[in-house]
Amino acid sequence: MSNATQTMDAPGSSGSMSTVILIAGAIVLVIGAIGLSPLLTQGSAAFNQGTNMMWGLPVVTYAYMALASFGVAIVTSLGMVFHVGNFDAIARRTLLLALGLSLGALLALALELGHAFRTLWAIPLNMQVRSPMLWMGVFWAAYVVLLLVALSRLRGGNSIRDAGMRGVGILLLLAALGALFTQGLVYGMMVMRPVWYGAATPLYFLVGATVAGFAFALLFTNLAYRLDHSSMGDKTRNVMQETLPLALLLAVILYAIVLAARVTTGLWSVADGVQEVYLHMVGSGLFWFEVIVCVALPLVILATGLRRSALMQVVAATLLIIGLFIARYEFIVGGQLVPLFKGAWISGLDVSGFTPYTPSLTEWMVLVIAAGLALVVYALGDKLVNPDGSSPDGD
Repeated sequence: MSNATQTMDAPGSSGSMSTVILIAGAIVLVIGAIGLSPLLTQGSAAFNQGTNMMWGLPVVTYAYMALASFGVAIVTSLGMVFHVGNFDAIARRTLLLALGLSLGALLALALELGHAFRTLWAIPLNMQVRSPMLWMGVFWAAYVVLLLVALSRLRGGNSIRDAGMRGVGILLLLAALGALFTQGLVYGMMVMRPVWYGAATPLYFLVGATVAGFAFALLFTNLAYRLDHSSMGDKTRNVMQETLPLALLLAVILYAIVLAARVTTGLWSVADGVQEVYLHMVGSGLFWFEVIVCVALPLVILATGLRRSALMQVVAATLLIIGLFIARYEFIVGGQLVPLFKGAWISGLDVSGFTPYTPSLTEWMVLVIAAGLALVVYALGDKLVNPDGSSPDGD
């Protein structure tokens, strides 16, 4: 490491920021735990779900955080497996992000299921090998184990570019892609839900996950350095000012094309109820907030010289993260607005036949506690993997 790099990596900066994030995450975690008290007394009645709306905000939370975690793992593989540019400089941080997001997703899923531990024996012993849910669980379990193995090796002093680490990275990437595609198949194979159904659904998940991965990496790396690129080492500064913003720009362009294609196809679809759902969606202010503020605005920032500004990077990444959550909500909840096998009963803009749904406060608390856990795991991991806090990243 050069003397210039050593002076630019302020000792203790990583430790102090991880402490701030840890405290913030703990506060969010406690707020979520307190807000979930109705779940202990009322059970699933605390959720505004029902026969026609089986999967509400808790499932949206789990699906979103899981896909974001898999997307962050894809970003990690660029430096850990393919040795692209200087992505290895932020690989440790993205591994921690992937683990935090994944555990947050698992917590949201556990709270939604009610008897989550039964899945540990019920799903494997039932051996429904044709079900994508079974294989999603297999891939996801392997994915979490491989994340722990990779972080353990880093804590033990291994370099991210070691041959052994590359082998772990290849397995991690395959597990992430397997979990991602099987989650997409869970929705894409449901012919009774025309909004979800289709061979392209897993690909839509892949594009969204990739954007989320780049956005989370950009946001949390900037936070680790207090939005100060001058305090970064040479490799980290290069990836943050050049490679990562450009990669995110390309991913957002692709996502915008996929989003436009899905909406256009939905508006012209003849499948029962699909056109009505998309008409309802594009007539919503939330949809246009997603498109204009959370996709178009970040696209403008990333396509101009503003993408080199740490503050503008944080703004663009934050808006994209919010927009992707809105898109996941529209996809999962929108796919259930039309009751099963009753799409032909709904016509035009008449939404009286739609399944009514507004998330309860308890459902919002599932999102809060899952986010809090993700932050706590990320911050604690930062302290464990980099205990001296000497350099937020490995350059």
